[in-house]
Amino acid sequence: MIDESGVKRYNPDYVKCCELESFKASFGVPVSYIKQLLLLHSILNPRHINDF
Repeated sequence: MIDESGVKRYNPDYVKCCELESFKASFGVPVSYIKQLLLLHSILNPRHINDF
């Protein structure tokens, strides 16, 4: 994964963030909506909270 400055990042959390941003950008979904969705998912499925 390459960030805006062209620097490769190997941090798994950073890569997850980038993938989420790419997903959001490609579908035109606001970041706040995704965050709320993930929060709701973690509340409804507490055993999956570590997935995010």
